[in-house]
Amino acid sequence: MISLKRPNYRGINTVSVLLVIIFLLTYCFYLAELGYFLTRWWLLAIPFLVVGLLLYGFFNRKRADFLVHHRLELNIAAMGFVAMTSMPNNYLWAVLYALVGVAERLVKRPNEIYFSKEEIVRNTLWRKTYQWFEVENVVLRDNLFTLDLRNNRLIQGPLDQPTDVDTEVEFNAFCKAQLHFTEMGAG
Repeated sequence: MISLKRPNYRGINTVSVLLVIIFLLTYCFYLAELGYFLTRWWLLAIPFLVVGLLLYGFFNRKRADFLVHHRLELNIAAMGFVAMTSMPNNYLWAVLYALVGVAERLVKRPNEIYFSKEEIVRNTLWRKTYQWFEVENVVLRDNLFTLDLRNNRLIQGPLDQPTDVDTEVEFNAFCKAQLHFTEMGAG
C-alpha cells in the first residue's frame, strides 16, 4: 500500500467552520428569542460542545499526526437544528448539515493506493481500480510516487511517510515484474 501526502484542506475547513458559526449564531438567537437561556439551561450544552470541539481542532491543527475533521461539529449542529422545533425548515437544515458532515469525511479520506498481482486500487473519494495492462509504468523514488497509465493519465505525489531505499527497490521490482508479466501475456 502506498499512502500519498494529503493536500491542504484549508478551503474545506473554512467552509465547515463558517457553517458551524452560522449554526451557533442561529441557535443562540433561537434560544434568546424563546427565552430558553434562563429556563432550559441544558440546551446550552450543544453550543458549548460545538465550541469545545472547534477549539480542540484549532489547538491541535499544527500537530503532524492530527487531521482536523469538522464532521462531529456539523452533525451536532444537525441535531441542534432538529431541537429548534419552531424554526421553519429545521429538518431541512438538519439534513443539509448532516450531509455536509458526511461529505467532509469522504473528501478527507486518505489517498491510498493498494497493489496486488491482479490489480491496483486507488482509494480516494471515488474508488478506482486499474488493471496492470492499463499501466505504462510505476516508480517510487526519493519518496515520490508516479503511476503512469496508458491513457496518458499521470498520478503523482509525495508519500505521506518517507520510505527507506530497500522498500523502494522491493516495490519497484514488484511493479516491474507485474508490468513485464502483462507484456508477456499480451504478446
